[in-house]
Amino acid sequence: STLFPYTTLFRSGDRVRVRVHDSGPGIAPENLDRIFDPFFTTSKGGLGLGLSISHTIVQRLGGSLTAANALEGGAVFTLTLAAWDGRRTTQHPK
Repeated sequence: STLFPYTTLFRSGDRVRVRVHDSGPGIAPENLDRIFDPFFTTSKGGLGLGLSISHTIVQRLGGSLTAANALEGGAVFTLTLAAWDGRRTTQHPK
């Protein structure tokens, strides 16, 4: 079957949330607690590092990355980060 992912974007105050929802079989319930663990994979030939690295990067940026199953089926990944207000916050050396 063909998967049809769709993405939604929300802004709430100083946070932005991006939600990606696919139409696949979802994530096996026994894997939900381990999906961001390093070297955990259900893919043949996969290293199990992609979601782990993504999760770590997002956490270091002060955000969150979560995975769940939608009630209507499919997996849902939600990325939450601080919204950029247009001001420069990092000083770069001249």
